[in-house]
Amino acid sequence: MSAERRAESLGQRIEAARRHTAAGEAQRTSSAKGVDGGALGRAMQVSSELIGGIAVGALVGWGLDHWLGTSPWLFIAFFLLGTAAGMFTIVRTGLGMRTGPNNPNAGPSVPDDVDET
Repeated sequence: MSAERRAESLGQRIEAARRHTAAGEAQRTSSAKGVDGGALGRAMQVSSELIGGIAVGALVGWGLDHWLGTSPWLFIAFFLLGTAAGMFTIVRTGLGMRTGPNNPNAGPSVPDDVDET
């Protein structure tokens, strides 16, 4: 294969890759308008759900302990229950953010680069 043909082939492949990238960017931009703030927003949501679960469990346990006079047993039990609820929420949220071939909203796939010999 001559150098001119290889250069022309390379130019065509680069142009095809640019079109593919531009199409992917346009698709991500149009789908990002409905996104809730990106990765930082999701991280803040997940962390606040965990902290909220722990805090609510601890407060309910503390309140019941003072009301029933069973200190510290209900506090410990509800603290653990709130922690478990927060972890369950994190797992459920994480499963909802799954990406890959089973998720059609994960974005465009990138084709493998095949070397020509």
